[in-house]
Formats: sequence, structure tokens, C-alpha cells
Amino acid sequence: MKPGFEGRGIGTQLLKLATDWLFSMGASSISLSTGANTRADRMYESQGWKRGAINSDGEVTYQLDNFRHSFD
Repeated sequence: MKPGFEGRGIGTQLLKLATDWLFSMGASSISLSTGANTRADRMYESQGWKRGAINSDGEVTYQLDNFRHSFD
């Protein structure tokens, strides 16, 4: 991210838009991966994503379940 745009919540807002859209399209779970010990790694964990194992390439997996789906 460009300096001056960090810490404004832009990534968090984009992540929320993407997850809301995927869940509205019927996804019951979303998964992704990112480099371990990066800003993205910390952001996903802080947003409630379940952190998985780190693979041999240094990528960590995350999963987010649509708990709202069970209440509809």
C-alpha cells in the first residue's frame, strides 16, 4: 500500500465488501491464504478469520464461516 494510505481502514472495508458479497451469493465459508507474519496476516486474524497452518512456502491459510447463514 502507498504510504499515506495505510491505517485508514481501506483494506478492512474492501475485505468486508468482498465477504458480504460472497456470503450474499450463497457461500457458507470463504478461505484465503497470505504470507505469514505480514500486515495482511495480522489483519485477517484481527477481523475474526480462523487462522490455519503455515505451509512449506510460508503461506498461512484463513477461513471465515458465514454464521449468519444459520440464522436466516
